[in-house]
Amino acid sequence: MRARHGSIGLLERFAALDELTSANAFLTAATWFIRLFFIAIDCLPVLVKFISGTSRYDQLVELHSLTAQKVYGQSIRTMEGALIADLNGRRHRTDNDADMARSRTDHDRRVHEAQLDVDLDQQITVLAERLRGRQGSYT
Repeated sequence: MRARHGSIGLLERFAALDELTSANAFLTAATWFIRLFFIAIDCLPVLVKFISGTSRYDQLVELHSLTAQKVYGQSIRTMEGALIADLNGRRHRTDNDADMARSRTDHDRRVHEAQLDVDLDQQITVLAERLRGRQGSYT
């Protein structure tokens, strides 16, 4: 019969253990004790860490972390200052360009007005000479 059924696998063993523990309270308690024992062994490093407190290694790791935070913070503040200085320089150049453009426009307007004044003076001179020429012909 054994040859016909083949070898007993892990699932069959678990099924047999389940049948035995459901029939026997002592075996159920022993199974739970073994489970809890393995869980305790698995959690033991964490429990030892909590009980022992901080070590020199923990202090060095914390010091390294604080130093990294300070360095990073200083780096960010330095980059922020450089960016603000660059933006202020750009704004100053933009303001200067706008002032120069306004000055050129004002200069062009003054040149234009002066040229209009010169043209008006020339027209007045021409008309005055015409009037003088007419007055001389009547006398």
